[in-house]
Amino acid sequence: GCEHVLLAIDDDYAATRLLGSETRWRRLNPGGATKREFGGGGFLISKLWSSRRVLAQERPDLVVTAGLGATEWLAVNRGGSAAPHLHFQDPVGPEEAVEGADGRGDWGRRRAFPGQRRLFIAGDAETAGLLSDRWGAPKSAVRDLPWGVDLDIVRPQRSKTNAGGVVFGSLSPLVAEKRHDRLLRILASLVERGRNASVRLVGEGPDRRRLETAAQSMEIEDRVIFVERDGLDPRVAMEETAQMDVYVDLADVSRIPAAAVLAMAAGLPMLANRDGAAARIAPCANGLFLRPVRDESALTAAAELLAADPDLREGVGAANRAAAEERFGRDAMVKAFKDLISELSAPGRLALPAPQKTEAEATDRVPALSRLSGAATRGSAEERKRDGERGRSASA
Repeated sequence: GCEHVLLAIDDDYAATRLLGSETRWRRLNPGGATKREFGGGGFLISKLWSSRRVLAQERPDLVVTAGLGATEWLAVNRGGSAAPHLHFQDPVGPEEAVEGADGRGDWGRRRAFPGQRRLFIAGDAETAGLLSDRWGAPKSAVRDLPWGVDLDIVRPQRSKTNAGGVVFGSLSPLVAEKRHDRLLRILASLVERGRNASVRLVGEGPDRRRLETAAQSMEIEDRVIFVERDGLDPRVAMEETAQMDVYVDLADVSRIPAAAVLAMAAGLPMLANRDGAAARIAPCANGLFLRPVRDESALTAAAELLAADPDLREGVGAANRAAAEERFGRDAMVKAFKDLISELSAPGRLALPAPQKTEAEATDRVPALSRLSGAATRGSAEERKRDGERGRSASA
């Protein structure tokens, strides 16, 4: 059997509700103190030794980590006796790419990320580039695998026109980089042209007050609905996309948005930034509705086309659902992760080139651990990897 030892650096174990009753797991630190020992704001040396101590005590068969907050675990699991190590790196924001939650920025990551018998899973091509070109992970060890969607939960909804008109929606957090303000300006233009339309913003975040003020200044506040729910939760996404006709992603960032994948699975057409990641994953049926975000007149024209033709919306949405089934199904994702874990776990199967060490790296390294393999994951990453491991693993 397989036992999972979980350590959430932020002490949030909500994701464990997704683990089946047959899954053997336990919390590494049931007594608390996790944030002080391993979380942000602590002393670097203390966090390194705490991570080292955990791996030495648990001696699991695979290290699984996630996010920049797990840099210390990559740093201590090094050397000839290091365990196989699978690290999940979600896309990072501009400020994290430089300094990050670990407070050491590029300097620390260039010393922690290189190593043998480790694989890195990048959420998109940009993150893959950061891992290899900037932070020193061997290119052959970086894999670009998208997350999957439970297609049995998130299903298509028929296009409809309700009393509020055509609903343009988003499932993304209310943060400035998502640029929901662009959607509000498009809505204002549609209203000026006599279109019966509204906006539904599902998510939480610090940008809500600014967006509410913007809607009031445009005199469309009665057409903008804020829903404080986690739009990235598949069950929430299923309920909320049922209230939408068009999914909108006009963010500047190029990372692959999980929300867009959920919207495709729900069979919604997409109005999106032509140069963003959402456009790269959208099938060609969306082509007319992928426009440069700085050309808001073109975006408004595309939105008007979608608002005027329910059959067009339904046809494009069906193409998006088909693409989600082909590329973003959960089963395909789980199989890919199982294959990676097997590749890491089987002796002799993973042969990665040893990185060239600089003099600083050769002399400024945490002592290697003997016969260690473990798992340290951050936050909710454990549900993405709960199946398929062989032997014992620990998550932190």
